[in-house]
Amino acid sequence: MASLKIQNVCKSFGAVDVLKGIDLEIESGEFLVLVGPSGCGKSTLLNLIAGLETVTSGDVLIGDRVVNAVSPKDRDIAMVFQSYALYPNMNVRKNLSFGLETRKVAKPEIDATIERVAQMLQITDLLDRKPAQLSGGQRQRVAMGRALARNPKIFLFDEPLSNLDAKLRVEMRTEIKRLHQRIHTTIVYVTHDQIEAMTLADRVVVMKQGIVQQVGTPTEIYDTPANTFVASFIGSPAMNLMQGEIEGGTFRGTNVEIAGLSAADGPVTLGFRAEDAAVADTSADIKAPIYTIELLGDATMLTVRAGGEMVSVKAAKDFRAEIGDAVSISVPVGVCHLFDHESGERLAS
Repeated sequence: MASLKIQNVCKSFGAVDVLKGIDLEIESGEFLVLVGPSGCGKSTLLNLIAGLETVTSGDVLIGDRVVNAVSPKDRDIAMVFQSYALYPNMNVRKNLSFGLETRKVAKPEIDATIERVAQMLQITDLLDRKPAQLSGGQRQRVAMGRALARNPKIFLFDEPLSNLDAKLRVEMRTEIKRLHQRIHTTIVYVTHDQIEAMTLADRVVVMKQGIVQQVGTPTEIYDTPANTFVASFIGSPAMNLMQGEIEGGTFRGTNVEIAGLSAADGPVTLGFRAEDAAVADTSADIKAPIYTIELLGDATMLTVRAGGEMVSVKAAKDFRAEIGDAVSISVPVGVCHLFDHESGERLAS
């Protein structure tokens, strides 16, 4: 295991600045997830850690060692790619052992390592098969096994589950989390899937356009988003965000009036989660016609259009209504988030 530090790292491709002063500290044994939309720079940052790209400025430290000029093979890291990157002409056993053989590891040690890794990932019965004879989930296990066989200081995962179907992604998320709990090795994991980020991470790094927007535990990111970007990116559905004015502690927007807020008068963006609001029988903070209805099994998701904003609320699973019916929504003051109207930054409560 090793700690990892990213100190004021910038990366440019010609005139394009991809990373703009990234500062991160990852503790030894921590599971850190980099999440953000396509093009935010998360995979570029992972490649800089791996040594597959060179740093334009700043430093990458593994432990206390600056590794900017160290080749990938000498950084003692292992990387699992989205594409699996298995050798198609080799069976699983050979795929697992190849890296150890090139490092001149003794054969008894190689055999013992393969046996241990295969049992850990439940692929012992696949050792004599070639990649073409494996399912997507089995190939991903082999790719993880090849990295595990290295016993590196740091594991790097680059969107490893994006090629799998939804059910298999859930299963593999569980496997990766269990694996980390067993080996306690430092992991940096890149994904665009916020559900993966929230379920896997000890801490989450949310990125946008080469800039870190927020770093925190999944609970911190979800419950206290630093700005409207994080609020809208993390969560399914995204946090409801509404433009309006605060006057005398009351937020007013089109079809919206929420009283009892502690905030200065003026324009703000108000946010709340769908599960924190409720369909009301009489008095309500939002009154609007139903725009869409989604049956989720354990709940019914309603979306209304309040002014120019789409607002979601979770109702009981047996809730019944038609599109276009008027609905009243109650939003408790305690679940409201306030953001600066111009910058989108979170306002102190």
